[in-house]
Amino acid sequence: MMLSKRLQAIASCVDEDVILADIGSDHAYIPCALAKAKMIKKAYACDVNEGPLENARKMIARYGVGEKVEAIRCNGLAGIGEDTEEIIIAGMGFDTIQTILENSYEKLRHYKKIIVQSNHDVKRLREWISERPFTIIEEKLVWEGFYYQIICFRFDENAKKLSEDACEYGVLLQEDPLYPAFLGHQMKKIDEILEQLSPKHEKYTLFQQKRDQILRKIAEANKL
Repeated sequence: MMLSKRLQAIASCVDEDVILADIGSDHAYIPCALAKAKMIKKAYACDVNEGPLENARKMIARYGVGEKVEAIRCNGLAGIGEDTEEIIIAGMGFDTIQTILENSYEKLRHYKKIIVQSNHDVKRLREWISERPFTIIEEKLVWEGFYYQIICFRFDENAKKLSEDACEYGVLLQEDPLYPAFLGHQMKKIDEILEQLSPKHEKYTLFQQKRDQILRKIAEANKL
């Protein structure tokens, strides 16, 4: 079963032989692929809407993984199996992800790993994690017409607060082969903005400082 680059990267974060819940699963691509490959014990393909659940059921039947993958209708983490060990929340905006996490906050400490991929405001996601007793344990980059950042974290009562720099550029992203290209892409976006702004614009200095910050990160990456 073929997955997109983004979905394959997310799936690769799931540990072997766990019970997984994929929140907002839509077609249940990841649960079906992992079940077909015999990588997981069981999976819940979850969505709040009946349409995506029907898509999930068709995919489960198509790949013959009905004994391992169950499509369930639920709002966020409410109603998923108590045996769930790892969860995926991906392909959404930060505000939606935040709502899901906060609505079932007490459950989060019991999961071995929480795998999150936000389509935007990734810095805010790391800030949210940093302000709570969680530790980021894995990060990945994937390019699929856009640089997606995948963050894995878990409960840690001894977690340390992240620096602003870490929230912006990641905790472990520098270990990813795509990190230099990601920084170059960020630099290009800043340069395009600066080209459109007058040096007298109120935000010109802010973007110039941002550019200098990225240059420092590129220099650090070149030393690795």
